[in-house]
Amino acid sequence: MIGLSFMEYYVLAILVLAITLLLIRIVRYDVVGLIVMVLLIIGGIISPEKALAFIGSTTVVVLGSVMVISKALEESGFLDKLAEELDKVFGNEYALLVIVMLIVSLLSGFMSDVALVSIFIPFMYAMSRSHNKKLSKYLLPLSYAAIIGGRYTILGTQYLVQARI
Repeated sequence: MIGLSFMEYYVLAILVLAITLLLIRIVRYDVVGLIVMVLLIIGGIISPEKALAFIGSTTVVVLGSVMVISKALEESGFLDKLAEELDKVFGNEYALLVIVMLIVSLLSGFMSDVALVSIFIPFMYAMSRSHNKKLSKYLLPLSYAAIIGGRYTILGTQYLVQARI
């Protein structure tokens, strides 16, 4: 058997606690993240400065902002109205889904896939409600479009790097 140190057992215990809390959904996921961070600081795994540096990173701030904006758009009813209007314009849910996928795949070349999907999730909720269909029917194509669009970012970056050489 592999011998683990106390610190390694401590980190594994925190991981098990976090997974358990996320699965039983007694505590919100953001609070679970904060609990994990505090426990890692208390255990001396990471320093408070390092933990706060992660919270203040550009990526965390952007994703948090995107989530706040998405929730505000969803709560305002704007996205439900937008989904209804676009349904009237296109007349077909599949045509609308293809248009949204094209938009997402193009935008994902210029921004984070996670942020982009976070922005479009409330719109997909509105679409699923307006058509009385399962949300997964709309979220899976959305995530695939973001992933596929993100690939041309990699290709463009490699092309730029090679052109400078």
